[in-house]
Amino acid sequence: MHYTDQERYAIDYQSLEYTPYSCEFDVDDALFTERESEEVKGVKCKAFVEANRTGSTVDVDVRITGTVVVACDRCLEDCEIEVEYESSLIVHIGEESGEYDGEQMWVAKGDNIVLDQYIYESIIIALPYQRHHA
Repeated sequence: MHYTDQERYAIDYQSLEYTPYSCEFDVDDALFTERESEEVKGVKCKAFVEANRTGSTVDVDVRITGTVVVACDRCLEDCEIEVEYESSLIVHIGEESGEYDGEQMWVAKGDNIVLDQYIYESIIIALPYQRHHA
């Protein structure tokens, strides 16, 4: 079965209770291919997500671990880089969806919390400035 990123990396807000919720997402090349990313050539990561619903907001903590293949800065050959990244996102639930600014997201009451863009950006941020073989 083929899922879109909006389905693969979504949390159903309607089913969230006022207790901690945990899930994990497998992150692969499809997330980067869909965005036509030329920088990242391969991805094998897991995104571990914890969500806590508190009234009209959901606090989302994300931890990403795995490997990403990029071009080596020294020889331009493929180079596998380990990534580990932790971050938090505040999701505001309201009458309509709004802008996402990297730290906060606005989602309409009936919509899912879709984390594809957030996970994509988190992996890019996790890459070191200099990328080369060990």
